[in-house]
Amino acid sequence: MSKKKASNDQTAEPSSCGCGHDCGCQGHGQGACACEQQEHECQCGGCGCHAQPTPEELAAEYLEAAKRIKADFENYRRRNESARAEAMIDGQAQALAALLPILDTLERALVNAPKDDAFAQGIEMTVKQFGEALESLQVLPVDCLDKPFDPAMAMAVGQEMRPDVQAGTVTQVLQKGYTLQGKLLRPAMVLVQQ
Repeated sequence: MSKKKASNDQTAEPSSCGCGHDCGCQGHGQGACACEQQEHECQCGGCGCHAQPTPEELAAEYLEAAKRIKADFENYRRRNESARAEAMIDGQAQALAALLPILDTLERALVNAPKDDAFAQGIEMTVKQFGEALESLQVLPVDCLDKPFDPAMAMAVGQEMRPDVQAGTVTQVLQKGYTLQGKLLRPAMVLVQQ
C-alpha cells in the first residue's frame, strides 16, 4: 500500500524509486529507494518507513512480553496446583468411602461384644487406631446428635416422638457421617423428632 505526503494542500506523487514516498530520490533506475543505499536523511516526512526502534523501545517491548509470559505461567501453575489438590482429595475420598463401612462393622461389633472379653478389647483398640488414622487425614465425624437437623450434613431416615425434645432435633444416629477436610464425605443417617 503506498502512502503519499501532503504538502501545501497538494498531494505529491510518490517517487519513481518505488518506496511509496516522496523521498526525493529517483531510485537511480534500480527499483529500490536510494535512501537505503546512501547515507542521507529520508525526505518522506517522518512516516517511519525507515525508522528502527531504539534500544530502549526494544527493551520496553521485550520486558512487557516477558511480564505477560510470566503472568501466564503463574496462572497456569496455580490452576495446575489447584487441579492436582482436588484430584488428590477426590482420590482420598474414594478410598475412605470404601473403608468407612469396615469401621461401622467394627463399631457395631464393639457395642454387642461382652465388655470383659479379650476379643472385644482387641476390637476396641482397632476402632481407636482407625479413628486416629482418620483424624490424621482430617476425616472427622459429623456431630449432629441432639442438634437441629441439617440436611446438608445428615440424611433423615425416620422420625420419632420423644417427650421434652424440640421438633426437628436429631434424636438418634444410626450411621455416623464424616467430613474430609471440611467437605462432606458421607452424610449421617439419623432419626429426627417430629
